[in-house]
Amino acid sequence: MPVVPGYELPQVSPARLPNATAQGLTLRELSEGADGARQLGNIGRGLAGLSDDAQKERDQANSVILNDNVNKGRQAQMQQSQNFALLKGDDAFKPDPDTGLNPSDKFAGDLQDNLKGIGEALPNDALKQAWQAHAADLVTAFKTDAMHHGVQQWQQYQDNVSKGAIETAGQTLIQYPGDPEKIAGATQSIRDSVASLNKGQDKSVVEQAQADAVSVAQTSVVKSLLAGQSPDLANKYFTDHADDFTPAGKASLSEALAHATAGSAAISAVDSAMAKHVPQGADPTQGDTPINAVAIEADLREQFKDKPLALRAAIDEFHVRESAWKDTQNQYKAANVNSVMGMLADGKSLATVQQTQEWANLPGEARAQIQDHALSRANALTARSDASAARNDKALGLQNYDKYLDVAMNPDKLAAMTPDEVKALLPVLGTSLTHNLMESRAKLNNAADLKTAKMDADQFGSTALAFGIDTKDLTLSKEEKGNIALLKQNVDYVLTELQAAKKSPLTTQEKADAMRTEMARTVTVDPGFFSANKSVPVVQLSPEDAAHVVIPDADRAQITSAMNSMKIPVTEENIRRFYLRKVSPAGKVVTGGK
Repeated sequence: MPVVPGYELPQVSPARLPNATAQGLTLRELSEGADGARQLGNIGRGLAGLSDDAQKERDQANSVILNDNVNKGRQAQMQQSQNFALLKGDDAFKPDPDTGLNPSDKFAGDLQDNLKGIGEALPNDALKQAWQAHAADLVTAFKTDAMHHGVQQWQQYQDNVSKGAIETAGQTLIQYPGDPEKIAGATQSIRDSVASLNKGQDKSVVEQAQADAVSVAQTSVVKSLLAGQSPDLANKYFTDHADDFTPAGKASLSEALAHATAGSAAISAVDSAMAKHVPQGADPTQGDTPINAVAIEADLREQFKDKPLALRAAIDEFHVRESAWKDTQNQYKAANVNSVMGMLADGKSLATVQQTQEWANLPGEARAQIQDHALSRANALTARSDASAARNDKALGLQNYDKYLDVAMNPDKLAAMTPDEVKALLPVLGTSLTHNLMESRAKLNNAADLKTAKMDADQFGSTALAFGIDTKDLTLSKEEKGNIALLKQNVDYVLTELQAAKKSPLTTQEKADAMRTEMARTVTVDPGFFSANKSVPVVQLSPEDAAHVVIPDADRAQITSAMNSMKIPVTEENIRRFYLRKVSPAGKVVTGGK
């Protein structure tokens, strides 16, 4: 009999069982023998109970071990399923060229090897046998996951193949719009691919999808021809393949084809009208040959009086050409003006310059402006006076301040001008104003610069309006525009000085504060002729008003004392100059920068 550890059978003494039979035994001996038998029976039953408990403990231990390993195997299966799900396209179903195995079979084999290793590590045969059933279930679960993923990837792969075929066919149609054989092959390829994509659908659904796909591809062909400036070919292709377009496709192209046809007719019409009304041999680079826009537009309206779409296209086409003509004229005019001004600056006489081709190429207005500028300069040189030259230059600017304002308050217009075109304003605006514009134009290097310039112009307008000056009033006279331009020039000077002192760009708020401060720095002006005195901001003083500024006695005494100590001639002009500069930084530019 096996012995359970910790438990031993009780030993019966031989003296208590002297004989093997019951013969001759006394009652007491028989009674004692019966008690011993009962005791032995109880011990046997106790040993049997102990054996059952031990088996239960062994079973529980095996169950724990099995469950732990099943969890480990399930984690291995899930990881393998996740790894397989990373395979995309034909990688999920294409057999290995070396082994011939499908990816799912290879992954399943790897999982089986992993699970087999887990089973071999189990401590007894019962566990190993139970593990085999669990391992088989885990492999089956993986194969189910792999099958679903493989089918999904196969469908996507087929869809991509079909979509690729549709795209390729569409490109073929665009590349060979005049090849009937290629067109027929491409459209059939599209139909076949669409049928593959809609496998299992009702026949009517498939046919509608095929018609839509062919129409989209053919629409792209027509649009490609239109983009290539081939409206006639586009119309012919559309007509020849009308059956390939759905009603929606035809509707989407009808307007574009109409515009393209109108545009083609417009080009021919503008060619004809300009040939009639622009002098033969006219060249925008020579002189100031104008375009008779009124006559040309009237001609176009007559040609298309019953065709509004074509008329609009023709007018637009003419405006494009007219703008290009004027741009070319402006560029060449600027180049010629700058060349002529350069000759004068080099000391050549006006008579000599007037014999050059550059002079001949100038429009009449530009010649007159340069003549005036040259005569003014000659008078200043004759007077041998820098002050006289400065006065002449300022007088020229005052005459054309309205033209300066038109550019200075319009950053978009200034940005559209080339540096040469700005420089060519010299005979019109004079040196000082032209220099201001050239500096402003040099700051317009990108969209951010232009945005800042617009904000500055708007801020100037808002501040001026707060002081009763409407810079956008369309009824302003030339003189009023000139006063605003003078104010703008002087404000720009003050802002430049403040920025130089700060050694960094001014913020929008700092500019606004500076403008308001300058508009509040006023002086008293005595207009004379029995008129009442008026209060004028220094930054807004005209040369005439600056000459009639009333200097308070206290300021006059203080300035006179300072001039005497510095041995500066005490003249009315000098006192006024120091006084204005004391009131405002703009006093320097108002008094000619002295």
